[in-house]
Formats: sequence, structure tokens, C-alpha cells
Amino acid sequence: MKKIITSLTLLVLLVLVSCQQGGGDGSAKKAMRNYEQSVEMRKMIDAADSYSDERYFAFIDSLEDADVIPPAEANFRRGERYNDQDRQRATILYLQKALQGTDLRDYSIPHYYQALIDMAAVQSNVDNVQECLAVSTRGYEMASLDTTAFGRDWANLFLQRIGSCQLKLRHDGEAAKTFSLVKEKAEALAQEHPDSVKYQRSCLIIANNIISAYMNRRDYANINTWLAMMEEALERYATTETSKGKYEKYRSMLICNKAIILAMTGHRKEGEAAFQEYLTTDRAKTYYGIYDQAFYLECSEQWNKLLAVQLAIDSMEMGEDITPSLDYLIGSPATTFKAMLKTGRKEEALKKADEIITLLDSARTWQNKNDASELAVIYETQQKEEQIAQQKATLAHQKYTLEHQRYITMAIVFALILVAFAIFSLFRYRSAKRLAVAHGQLQEAYDQLEETTTAKERIESELRIARDIQMSMVPSTFPDMAGLDMHAAMTPAREVGGDLYDYVLVDDKLYFCVGDVSGKGVPASLFMAQTIRLFRAIAKQKHSPATIATRINRELTENNEQGMFVTMFIARLHLTTGHLDFCNAGHNPPVIQSDKREVISDKLSNAITDHSSLITYHFLEMHTNAPIGLWPELDYEGEEIDSIKGRPLFIYTDGLNEAENRQQEQFGDDRLLEILRNTHFDSSRQVIETLQADVERHRDGAEPNDDLTMMCVRVS
Repeated sequence: MKKIITSLTLLVLLVLVSCQQGGGDGSAKKAMRNYEQSVEMRKMIDAADSYSDERYFAFIDSLEDADVIPPAEANFRRGERYNDQDRQRATILYLQKALQGTDLRDYSIPHYYQALIDMAAVQSNVDNVQECLAVSTRGYEMASLDTTAFGRDWANLFLQRIGSCQLKLRHDGEAAKTFSLVKEKAEALAQEHPDSVKYQRSCLIIANNIISAYMNRRDYANINTWLAMMEEALERYATTETSKGKYEKYRSMLICNKAIILAMTGHRKEGEAAFQEYLTTDRAKTYYGIYDQAFYLECSEQWNKLLAVQLAIDSMEMGEDITPSLDYLIGSPATTFKAMLKTGRKEEALKKADEIITLLDSARTWQNKNDASELAVIYETQQKEEQIAQQKATLAHQKYTLEHQRYITMAIVFALILVAFAIFSLFRYRSAKRLAVAHGQLQEAYDQLEETTTAKERIESELRIARDIQMSMVPSTFPDMAGLDMHAAMTPAREVGGDLYDYVLVDDKLYFCVGDVSGKGVPASLFMAQTIRLFRAIAKQKHSPATIATRINRELTENNEQGMFVTMFIARLHLTTGHLDFCNAGHNPPVIQSDKREVISDKLSNAITDHSSLITYHFLEMHTNAPIGLWPELDYEGEEIDSIKGRPLFIYTDGLNEAENRQQEQFGDDRLLEILRNTHFDSSRQVIETLQADVERHRDGAEPNDDLTMMCVRVS
């Protein structure tokens, strides 16, 4: 009822506005400009970006029908929305309509330039390079007439697009001249406005786009100039950009570009160093950053590491419900298949190939549906234009004068007011009636409240019992033996969790493990309980860590319809010699302490050295093994270290390094290494309690985002 009254009120206001405007074209344009300048209207249009597609298009239609925005602006926004959906033909259709005539240019120059640059990008994506070049040239010629910094900046962006088109057309010499010219113009503008974030960022974007254009051509010999431009632009950008996140975004893009280019030009060692630096950035841990990792690893032919990353990508894409398009099949699944072949996993590669072939039919069906959907949009647009043309022809034959229209409008307004008043009176009557019914229902709800509260308390009590049971499954006491110092702690993020740790003493050997089950809550806790049971039973049979991982995997994959899995670090420590056998199944790499005076094992890398001390800390570099529970036929690979005597070994789950504070900043690997380096080792318990306290300080009151488990072992 409230929606009806609101709609009628809005209709009345629109009618009154139309009366005041008098129906003339000039008045309508003036109203459009007034609305464009309205802060509230701009906020409303920007907020509509979060709407569903159907609701968004209906909203834009309503603004156009009410003359709030002109048709050119409406078509621009429709084109932008279709561009976000990668529906290229519909994007081209609406952007062409928006760019017809001068309406969009007169209404909003930024939108006009944006429409041109987006049209050029879409035409390039569909390999219509000639049209892309024509649109970019049109934008460059117009922007060049504007000698302000705003116009020069847009002219540079169009000029860069022109150079990319020339490169695609194999006019390498012309492209090089165009790129040199845009570099000169963009850097001049940035130097004239050293305090402008916008113009420093434009240099970054232009350099990155040129690098991408050459990389698409596999032309790595001509990129050094643009890497240098991007580095210089990043230095200037750092002095103007106040957002650390935005700066880090472009910095990580530069590092990734540099790593790929160095690898592809024969500088493998320098490329690997740049890649390792890239891995420390926040972007490397994002959805797109993992794809960057895969591209570099493929370029540098690191097939084992590529396969591990691709398996992680496949896992993410299963959760994202990726559309099985041909572009998708050519990308991620095909790369996984290639990595499996290169690492000798032929059976897994055959399964992946069968999966890709199966998806081809789905991809073809999706492509046909997408084409049909775009054609339907185009057809509906043509029908709508015909209807509009017919309406204009009909209106042209009407002989009512403006005065008659006003009288009729006032009569309609009066009638609408009467109807609204009648509806409001009826609404009040029905509301009073509903209030009486609601009072009775409220009384009944009060009667049920006590029963509901009792049930809730029972559930909470059962969860507390479940937590106590789960905590009783992991050891709370540790071996009291000469020469062995061991301690562990586990804190679930919820009442129950999916982390685990355990140990078994067999003769003079200590078997121990730390694991992290996928997911949280009750399902994860049940999977965790089964994992601990299997570890204890198999470890007591004196098997190696790799065999333990293989046998646990075969048990857990059986009837695992939910697809749950667990990452684990499993180890066997010879207490007399300090010899360590271990197997890592997709888990975080442990940290080990080493004396600088000793020769560091080739198994250790990524050292962070404190020059004020002889002690260094390292992450163990290990073979790539998949998490446990995914594929039953896997045979896990184990490794060994001759002796870890006198060197504490620290194992943890990602609830430590990925712990977030109120600003969603993670605790991080660097902070972990720094704390361990600066903490004098008194006991394993002291190390773990120190880290627990530092994590709590970092969270600063934020709720835990994941279970947290830590174990420290030292043998002397």
C-alpha cells in the first residue's frame, strides 16, 4: 500500500514538473542539465550500479522516459552495463547510439570520451582493429583541441590506443613513433602537475598498456623502455597517492611484468628474484594475482609449481561457478592439462582432457545462448525505436494546444489527489484492523518466547559439549623427556573447528602433525576427528610420513561426496640423532631456526637475516603435494633433513599469518619471521604464548576469521 501511494506521489510530482516546463525541447534540455548538476540525482544514479541487470535497465529506462537524462546518456549507461557483462555486440550497439550526433558530448564530455575509449576497446577485443583505430583517432582529434590538462590527458589515452592498433596491424615502426610521442606528452603533463594523482596514474596506465600490447605480440625486446617509464611513474605516484593499497596495486603489476619479461629474455635468475618479490605483495594473494603467478610459472617452465597453482585455481573456479566459455577452456583447464603432462602425470592429464572435452558441448551451448540473448537485445531495441517513431508521428498530428494540455493535466492531478486520499483512508482503516490482529499474535509470540529461549540454551549447551569433546581429542600434555621440548595450542574460530594437531611416541621416534580441514564448524570438526584417528593408527605402525599421508588420503577420499580435504604437515623425528623425515600435503611451510655458522641446507630458502645476531629463520622449501582427501590415487613424496638438533621447528595453520584486524590487514609472513627472530628461545611454550599475544594485539578486538593452531618442537 505504501508503494502505491509513493508511486502516485512521484507521478504527481513528475506531472507538475512537466506543466512547469511547458513541454518544449529547450525546457527539457534545461531540466536535464539541472538534474545533471543535482548532487542527489548523481548519487542516485551512481548507487544504481549495484542493482541487478534487470532492475538497472528498468531504472535507466524510467530516467529517460521522465526526461531526467537524455537518450544519449541513457544509451551510454546501457552500453557500459553490457560492457561489464562482456556482451560485445550489445555494447557496440548502445555505444554507437550514444555517440551519434553531439548530444552526449554536449551533455557530458567525460562520458563522451569514456564512450569512445570503451568503444575502441570492444572493437579491439573482437579484432575489428580498423574500427578501433577510427574511434581512437576521432577521440584524439577532439581531445587535442582542448589545451587544458583534462583534454591533454584524454588525448594521451587515445594516442596510446592508436599506437596499440598500429602494433596489431604490424606497423611496428609507426607504433614505436606513436608510443614515443605519447610517452613524451604524458610525462610532460605529469611534470607540469607534480601534485596530481590523476596525471601520475595516467603515466602508469599508459606504460602498463603498452607493455601489455608488446607482450600480446610476444615481443619482449622492445619493452625495457616502458618498464623504465612505469618505474619512474611509480616513483612520482608514490609521492602523491595517499592510499597505500592503490600504490601497492601498481607496484605489484610492475614487479610481475618485470618478472615475466626477464624470464622470457633469458634472465631467469633475475626473473625469479622479481617473482619472489611479487609473491610478497597483497595482489599475489588475490584471485587475479594467482593467475599472474600461473602465467609467470608457465613462461619460466616451472611445471611442478605451475601445477600446484593451477590446482588452486581449479578449486577456486569450482566455487565461483565459472561459465564454461571457449575462452575459459583455452585458459585455465588447458594450462592445468599442460602442467600435468609436463610433470609426467599422464593419468591425471587424461582425466583433465576428458573433462575439457565434456565441457566443450556446454561451452558451445552457452555461446549459442549468449549470441541469441544479444540478438534479442538488438531486436528489442529496434522494435522500441520503431514504437518511439510511431509515437512521435502520432503526436505530430495532435492539435491540442499547450493551454488545453495544462487544463487536462490539472484535472488529472486533482483526480489523482482524490484517489490517493481515498486509498490513504482505506489504508488507515485496514491498518487499524491489522493492528488488532497483530496484538493477538504478539501475545501468542510472548507465550512462545520462553519455549524458544529454552531450546536455544539447549543448542548452545550441546555446542559447548562438542567443543569440549573436540579439544579433548588433541593432546593437552606433552612428553617430559630429557632433550625434547614440545608444545602446541589450538583455538577454534567458532564453537568447534577444523584445525588439528597430534603426536605419537614410538620407541625413540616422535611422530607429529599439524593440519587444517577445509571449511569450519561441525562438518570440519567431524573430518578433523577422523583424520586424527587415522594418523594415530598408521603412525603406530612405524610408517614414514609420506606413507602415512598416502594411506590417510586413500581412506578420506572414499565416499567423500562433499569434497572436503585437509592440508597437513606430517613428520617423524629421531630423538637420538635429530634426523627429521617429513611430508607436506598442501600445508603452510614451517619455519626452522639455524645457526649462521653452520652450512644451511639446500632445502632452505627465503632467509631473513638479523645482522645483530648469528641466528636466522627460514621457511622450509618443500615438494609440491596436493591436500589430502581430493584424489585417491596420489602417492605422496617425502623429504628429510639430516639433523635439526638445537634448532626449533615451528608449524602453524593459516589462522596465524592470515589473522585480520579491524581494517582487514593480515598478520603476514614477514611479521611472523620478525617476531621469531626477535624472541629469545626459552621454551616451546614461551614461543607459542608470545605469538598468541601478538596475534591478539594485531586483531585489536576483531573477531577471529579462522581457526588458529601452532606447534613448536626442539630437540637437543
